[in-house]
Amino acid sequence: MKQMVYLKKADSQICISFEYNNEIIQKIKSIPNSNYVSNEKSWYIPYDKEHWNIFLNLKLPYTILKDNNTSLQTTGTTFPTGSNGDNTGISETHSESSVSASMDDPPHATDIRKPVSALEIMHRGVWYYIKIHYNENEVQWLKKLDTSWWNSTFGTWNIKATVLNTEKIQERYQYWDDNAFEQLINLLKSVEDPYIVELFCSPEYQGYFFIRIKGYNADVSFLKCIAERDYDAETRKWKIPYSEEILSRIIEHYQAKNAKVINRIRKNEASLYQKFQSQEHKQRLLLSKLAAKYTSIIQNYSDTMIRQHYSWNSIKLYSFAFYQFLRSLGDIDPSKISAEKVNNYLSIRSKENMSESQLNTHINAVKFYYAKVIFLPEFKIEIIKRPRKGHYLPTILSVQEVDRLLSMTENVKHLAILYTLYGDGIRLGELLSVRIEDILWDRNQIHIKSGKGKKDRYVNLAEAQKSILRKYFDEYMPQYWLFEGQDRQHAYTGRSVEQVVKNLARKANIARRVTPHTLRHCFATHNLDAGVSLPYIQKMLGHKDIKTTLIYTHVSTQRLETIQSPLDRLKSLNKEGKTERL
Repeated sequence: MKQMVYLKKADSQICISFEYNNEIIQKIKSIPNSNYVSNEKSWYIPYDKEHWNIFLNLKLPYTILKDNNTSLQTTGTTFPTGSNGDNTGISETHSESSVSASMDDPPHATDIRKPVSALEIMHRGVWYYIKIHYNENEVQWLKKLDTSWWNSTFGTWNIKATVLNTEKIQERYQYWDDNAFEQLINLLKSVEDPYIVELFCSPEYQGYFFIRIKGYNADVSFLKCIAERDYDAETRKWKIPYSEEILSRIIEHYQAKNAKVINRIRKNEASLYQKFQSQEHKQRLLLSKLAAKYTSIIQNYSDTMIRQHYSWNSIKLYSFAFYQFLRSLGDIDPSKISAEKVNNYLSIRSKENMSESQLNTHINAVKFYYAKVIFLPEFKIEIIKRPRKGHYLPTILSVQEVDRLLSMTENVKHLAILYTLYGDGIRLGELLSVRIEDILWDRNQIHIKSGKGKKDRYVNLAEAQKSILRKYFDEYMPQYWLFEGQDRQHAYTGRSVEQVVKNLARKANIARRVTPHTLRHCFATHNLDAGVSLPYIQKMLGHKDIKTTLIYTHVSTQRLETIQSPLDRLKSLNKEGKTERL
């Protein structure tokens, strides 16, 4: 709806006020002899027939105000917006009226009330505007209503139009007749508790879909006529056999009843659902961050990696590493330099407090260019010496710390993410790639497709995890991806998951750095501590080589607990009285 302007007669002029709007300002400026008074934040035009007709031709919706001590009359569809108090915004939901009137005889606003001489109540949008003769008792009573304040500019009490406030006002003043009061209550109930129909699916019940109906005047009689339907009183949802015909009939029925239908059943067009943005889009974003003189060679470089189906993380890491190499060369063509210069560059990089993995990334990025992009046979890549590989142990949380971490959130989606990471030991990228159809509920498994190394595998779906997922599906109703983004077409982002884990670790007072991958380490170590065989853990983690899984034997307490320290043996001797210690 267009913004309302407010008019008031001021001696021989018309005062025009409105919330800042450049379009309205330009229209008012077009009126001859218009004048802006900054301290009043109002415009003035001469009060005569000629200027009044020019104003009417602007076709601006307006409200005519009289003196504050008299009744308020309007020609538009909104009441004046006050400037006092915190809640001055008015939700305008009514359609505009066609206005053609004189300043001396403006038409009255229509209302469904009966006339009361000492009290006037106007209902506009989500607010009541009440004018009442001053009485201390009435003032104190009005102050107690929910979201109420005095608007000194227009001499009204602004009160939130709620069912409770309306019932209290009617009980005290008997302002509306029975029919008008019933209409008003029905209107407010439909606003406070809207009629909503939600449709969604769950992997727990193949061949069915669910309907949850809520809101004022919600009607389920239509559903009771459907064969084989079932109602779950605990979760307040209906289970319906799936068919396109039944689904269409239900949607049409409730749309005809003016219900808001939210259809979260997966559409057949799989192209609608993308895990992330396309490689082409991400490549354009990557190139936009680089200096213009290097974009051509980096585009050729990243195109080669895309053709060979490298993951985007690898493409991004290699491209930025190679970009740093190009910058170190300046204007020198990288195809013309020797392996010695490359080694010199890497030596400089290794002195920059760079980790072994980062340095290996730089070496691999350079190797890829000469071996796969420009195919330079005379470039002896084997001359490049790699740094000595370190041996680092993963960060592990105790079972108690993991339990504390899981208890730090009541958000069902965040809890389902943590349960899946820790309960299945999957990688972050694998988590974000899981679709609803990959959950094999009856077999208690999740199908991990195209994991690291483009390998598929199955992981367990624990009963505790299924319990959380039931609540998650019931509340969030995902359509395609198990964990989807806000637009419901793209998967949840890795950065969001990392932030969730980081925040919960801080709340749990865990001082160490905790990431989603930490929960994968915990899954492996805690299973090893519990006596699960190493080959089985290797299979669950999706490791190609068991040597990778063996790292968890270094942090497992399974065998360490059976080894007695020499100090403990000395302590035993002390207890036997063989030696004395202070």
